[in-house]
Amino acid sequence: MEQNEQVYLQRVQSYIDSEIERITLLQKTQLREARSEGLDYSMSNPYGAIYGNATEVQEAIEKKMETVNRCLSDLDILGRMRNAPYFGRVDFCENGRSEECFYVGLRSLTDTDSYFVYVYDWRTPVCSLFYAGEIGKASYDAPMGTIEGEITRIRQYQFENGNLSACWDADLRIDDSVLRNVLSGASGDRLKVIVCSIQREQNRCIRFDTGKSLAVFGPAGCGKTSIGMHRLAWLLYELRTSMVSKDILLFTNNVAFLNYVSGVLPDLGEEEVRSCLFTSLFDLFLPDYDVSDYYEQAEALLVGDAHRSHHVATVYDPSFLAYVDRCLDLMNCRFRDVTVYGETVLSAEALQKRYDAFASTLSVRARLNLLFDWAKDEVDDFFIVNRIDLSKKLLEQYDIYDPVQKLMENLKNSVLGNVEVMIRGAVANDTVPLYYRFFRAWCKDKTLVDELAHRMGNRMLLFEDALMALYINAKLGGCEQEAPPVHILLDEAQDFCVLQHKILRLIYPKTVFTLLADTNQALVPQLNTTDEVQLAEIYGARTMKLGKSYRATKQLAEFSKQFLDGADYEVFDREGSEPFVYHTANAAKKTAEIIGNTPDSFNSVCVLVNTAADAAKFHKKLVRYIPDCILANTAHSKLGGRVTVMPVTLSKGLEFDAVVIPFADTLEENRRVAYMMTTRALHELHLLYKKKD
Repeated sequence: MEQNEQVYLQRVQSYIDSEIERITLLQKTQLREARSEGLDYSMSNPYGAIYGNATEVQEAIEKKMETVNRCLSDLDILGRMRNAPYFGRVDFCENGRSEECFYVGLRSLTDTDSYFVYVYDWRTPVCSLFYAGEIGKASYDAPMGTIEGEITRIRQYQFENGNLSACWDADLRIDDSVLRNVLSGASGDRLKVIVCSIQREQNRCIRFDTGKSLAVFGPAGCGKTSIGMHRLAWLLYELRTSMVSKDILLFTNNVAFLNYVSGVLPDLGEEEVRSCLFTSLFDLFLPDYDVSDYYEQAEALLVGDAHRSHHVATVYDPSFLAYVDRCLDLMNCRFRDVTVYGETVLSAEALQKRYDAFASTLSVRARLNLLFDWAKDEVDDFFIVNRIDLSKKLLEQYDIYDPVQKLMENLKNSVLGNVEVMIRGAVANDTVPLYYRFFRAWCKDKTLVDELAHRMGNRMLLFEDALMALYINAKLGGCEQEAPPVHILLDEAQDFCVLQHKILRLIYPKTVFTLLADTNQALVPQLNTTDEVQLAEIYGARTMKLGKSYRATKQLAEFSKQFLDGADYEVFDREGSEPFVYHTANAAKKTAEIIGNTPDSFNSVCVLVNTAADAAKFHKKLVRYIPDCILANTAHSKLGGRVTVMPVTLSKGLEFDAVVIPFADTLEENRRVAYMMTTRALHELHLLYKKKD
């Protein structure tokens, strides 16, 4: 190992030690001062600090606490970097300049006195050379333009407890041994940070244009979720002067997924972003109704509920959506004359004419808002022009001693209130009855119509009904938000139906999206979006396709591929065992035996079944043998213990050291389900079949 590498490591670690000492002192000082100022102020203001400079003191304390929290975050990052300060290095000779050496790590380490950069943040423009470059001519995009030159070296490092254990040069970016070492480790209860093993095709997705929507398609195990989370970290770095974590929203159907990805951004030195389930939109815009969730809908179709399947097909029929769109486009707003003492202030004809003059590209409610603004000016003008006549009539009606100005103001406010109610009420806020009206006119199945009416009467809606009512609301402009997110990450985008995607685009028309999808994991095609072109077109997104799967061993990945017709992706060459096959008459007992024999290093074992009902039944049997096994069979389930029983629909985006499929006889019934189940395993896959007579 080169001596100069050891010397440089010591310099970097010495700098980190000094930074840890400095930041620790700052954190303690700021915390002590915040506590002291708060105590002093409370002592001198025993009645709750109602008077005086309460606001200034509070702001000063909050500012100090922000510094304390920032120090704690920095100390966490520096503590981890003390053991592994960097993982790569790229030597680059810019045209016309001398060669420079750039060490790549989790965070930039810069001496503020000398401005010497010990380590460059993996997200800086120059570090893209490490991920995307090869020895020879290369360039990267910097704020001042494209920088061209030549890469003369790409080096990788491995550390053990702060000591440099190995370093080597590579012609291509990520040496397979590094990636193989990363992938062979046991899983955790959270998604891993992959900055040291980002592949070239993954890097292109992460650093894609900040202002354009992107749809990333790829097979199970290609790193889509990791790409999405690291892209958010890169965006927060790249747009740090104009965007903060609260400007980003993570959408999903699954709480378990949110728990799984929590911690990635803090591990990368960024604050957590906002997250929400799609069903939160129902709570926000259809608050008066109880709505069943996506998984209840998927469960019904997976178990073969023919009646529910018929209803879903009817609501999601593209021709019904086209009919709804036509009805909304032709929908007339009903206005009436507004009069005062027999004089017309605003005529229904004038209101309609003005409404029709607004751009048809605006939503109905946006046009109604503009109409009300115009109407307010018209009412003001009417009261100014007719001030004398109105004053006389007011004096005739009220006591002569009442102030005319106050009476006039009250009258105008009353008129404006009536005008606002009439204009804003031209379209009902509750769009469920409107949806029912459209559905009743279009649907030829009276049973479905009557059932919908019954559910509405009980203030309950099926997921598909609520979606259409929400779509109508969004189309009319009723879902507009004052501070929409700047960027939205939508993982498992194939699980959202076309209607959901159109709703998101209507609610967030100016938001940039990153979509992650594998259409082969669309378990219920009638509920999912399986057309990649259509999905990208809805968002106006650029598409990128990933062609290699890294999650599972070569043997397990090749086994999973057999369930797909024409699967054309590559499998990373990591050796492992073939799937284990068993025949048993007692699946629960055999499952417990298998789990008991898995390596102690395995942190997560998942027992996968078809439906939530199956999961509940099997968990009840398995818990006799493994008392601490966890049941996760709802959208709000959280992952916890080493052993989890769950339906396949909830396992989207997750991975486990070992997967047990206790009812493998059913795999051929739905090959998408089979593909989904078998691709959750990192190291071991166990298949249980019924024992043959």
